[in-house]
Amino acid sequence: MAKRGQGVPIDFVAGLFIFLVMLAYFLLLWDSYSERYVAAASSIDMETTAIGVADQLVSTGGMPNNWTADPLSAQSIGLAWRQNEIDPYRLSALSSLPYANAKRLLGAGREIMIKIETLDGGRLATISASEAETGDSSKAVEVTRMAMLNGSVVNVKVQVYEN
Repeated sequence: MAKRGQGVPIDFVAGLFIFLVMLAYFLLLWDSYSERYVAAASSIDMETTAIGVADQLVSTGGMPNNWTADPLSAQSIGLAWRQNEIDPYRLSALSSLPYANAKRLLGAGREIMIKIETLDGGRLATISASEAETGDSSKAVEVTRMAMLNGSVVNVKVQVYEN
């Protein structure tokens, strides 16, 4: 009779241990990278939203063009009567809109704060949920566009944040 080789239980246990250690290492590594990816994707999404809202405000007049006559039935809103020239009537209409409607008409899926300021920092208008409720500022993105309002240069600042 020929001898047959037998697996030694210690070899099996050692192999299984090494396999489980490697599996745990790769799972921890995967978790670490997936968290970084989610954080980066969220930051890019906030940045894209801020750029889109800021450009819409200073580049378009809204849809329809006379949305100030009936702001609640507008399809989208914008402040410009010409490229980078803000119409004070549109700014007034935007400021009087409820925050939820303004956010929806600007196409922002996240919380936003819009500030129109003079170059020396004087605030002309603020559109936000509330001054105190600006979310976690460590997870905020701000985009600034320059425009003209009544012959003066102003900064249109759009801040997108997580609440």
